[in-house]
Amino acid sequence: MVTNLHALVTAFTQATSEIPIVAIAGRSIWEGPGRSLARPGGNLTGVSINAGNEITGKRLEILKETIPSLTKVAYLASARAAWEHDAGLSARQAGSHLGMSVNGVFPAEFNETQIRHTFAAMTQQQFEAVVIDEGGGFLAQRVLIVELAEKYRLPVCYPYRDYVDLGGLMAHAPDLGELAQRLADNVHQILNGAKPGDIPVFQPTRFQLVVNLKAAKSLGLTISQSISARADEIIE
Repeated sequence: MVTNLHALVTAFTQATSEIPIVAIAGRSIWEGPGRSLARPGGNLTGVSINAGNEITGKRLEILKETIPSLTKVAYLASARAAWEHDAGLSARQAGSHLGMSVNGVFPAEFNETQIRHTFAAMTQQQFEAVVIDEGGGFLAQRVLIVELAEKYRLPVCYPYRDYVDLGGLMAHAPDLGELAQRLADNVHQILNGAKPGDIPVFQPTRFQLVVNLKAAKSLGLTISQSISARADEIIE
């Protein structure tokens, strides 16, 4: 079985301990009781959608370089627990190092009403920019999120290029082709007799910086030569 999304992976692992499950999911899936990235255990293996908490710091650095005056950033998180532990701590430390405050924001649900409410609230609280975590709930609402970021004139650094293709400002994103290849490799190993729980979870090693110049112009931002030079792709 090949699947994604945190909720689906959790449901399938609870439903069966025999059918091999190859998943693409967040780090918290792989770090439960008796699990680790090196040895996920049981009938589960796959790919982590991020490479650790330092990735949020990198996205904050890119935003700060794009907007040097930045002082207050929202971290749009899929779960309060992640913000209150390692992911949030890393984001706050990175923000402090960059001279800005980073505050967690958590939609009550991943539906249109709550996403709209969340963006309106971030604007009222005078956040100057946003980073979004890799949660599938946000990705499912990517069209709406990009629309609201434009409406409220909020610069956002996204975790996937899908948002930027839809008109979002920028993404520091894993190479999804690399992750898909690793999923296929896992399936191949299992079909050849390997136990899923013995196959280490892969973390992305290549990230792409994708920048949308049209979105930048709409927000009144000038993309620096440094960002342009580092970008893997510029969308005009």
